[in-house]
Amino acid sequence: MVKDGPLGERTEPGTAKRRGEARDSGHLPVSKDLEAAVMLVVGMTLLYVYGGALYEWAFTFTRDLFSRFFLLEMTPDAAIAYGVEFLKTTLLMMMPIFLAVTIAVVVTIWLEIGGFHWTWKPLTTFDLNRFNPISGIRRLMMSTRSLMKLVFSFMKMMAIFALSWYVLYDEAFRMVPTLAKPAELAGVAAIATYMWEVTFWLAMKISGLLLILAIFDWAYQRWQYEEDLKMSKKEIEEEMKMLEGDPKIRGRRREIQRKLAMQRMMKKVPKADVVITNPTELAVAVQYEPGAKAPKVVAKGAGALAQRIREIAAEHRIPIVEKKPLAQALYRFVEIDDYIPERFWQAVAEVLAYVYELDEKKKQAAMAG
Repeated sequence: MVKDGPLGERTEPGTAKRRGEARDSGHLPVSKDLEAAVMLVVGMTLLYVYGGALYEWAFTFTRDLFSRFFLLEMTPDAAIAYGVEFLKTTLLMMMPIFLAVTIAVVVTIWLEIGGFHWTWKPLTTFDLNRFNPISGIRRLMMSTRSLMKLVFSFMKMMAIFALSWYVLYDEAFRMVPTLAKPAELAGVAAIATYMWEVTFWLAMKISGLLLILAIFDWAYQRWQYEEDLKMSKKEIEEEMKMLEGDPKIRGRRREIQRKLAMQRMMKKVPKADVVITNPTELAVAVQYEPGAKAPKVVAKGAGALAQRIREIAAEHRIPIVEKKPLAQALYRFVEIDDYIPERFWQAVAEVLAYVYELDEKKKQAAMAG
């Protein structure tokens, strides 16, 4: 379990930032036992499939080598040439197995960590404490993870021992009579073949057992990885402050932005054609410019803000019309600086027509006066 940090109990899953830092530092949920088990299983399987061809090649190459050794004069240059030929042929024959095992391990790692992530940080970070034997022994004795690894290694050894004992005990009834026969009766080749078969199938069963145990080890490593990434609520808050700034500063910034937006909105009220009210709770300022596709809302507000809109409208002699359903609809469905939807055109047009008619009457009265 992860110990409590200085900022509280770690109960929350690690954030994306913490996970990214872990990946950059090379801390990934991988199981070395799983990779080794996959390598062993794939190698043994390919050896089973490819073993006959390898045996034929080894037999033929050895026979040709010794035939040339006895027929030709063996000089240092010839010995070097035979050695080079042996190495080249061995590499060519074993190359498919090496490639298959390498690909299997790479795919296993890719599945473990969910993709590849290249980082040079572990190579550039040098810690002298890693080479301190006293610190290493202290970490080994005090680490729960090391204790679990020791217990798991012991269980793995016991499981391998038990499986080997079971297989060899079962084969003992065939092994002893076969080995007890004189070589001229049993045949050296038959004995060698039998011993190879027993050894090979024992290795295959041990490989399968190691693969099963490695899956449990991977599950434990994955769980331990998630435990290592856990954070306390205080740590998450500190990280959020680091990424986005202090909440008080963010709140102050939002307050300033809101005030600036309100000031800009209030400056548009004097340009409105009409202010539609609820009558006191809501106020929506509407403006229509000739040639525009529709009227638009230039300001709106509720409560004290609605009161301020009405005051500015009165100061600039903007008509204020009480239309409760229309004011509620415009306040709810239309944002500031948005055009009014078509479904409200008829109602708004009636208000604007009334305002224009009222304005025309005022002009005529002023001219007559």
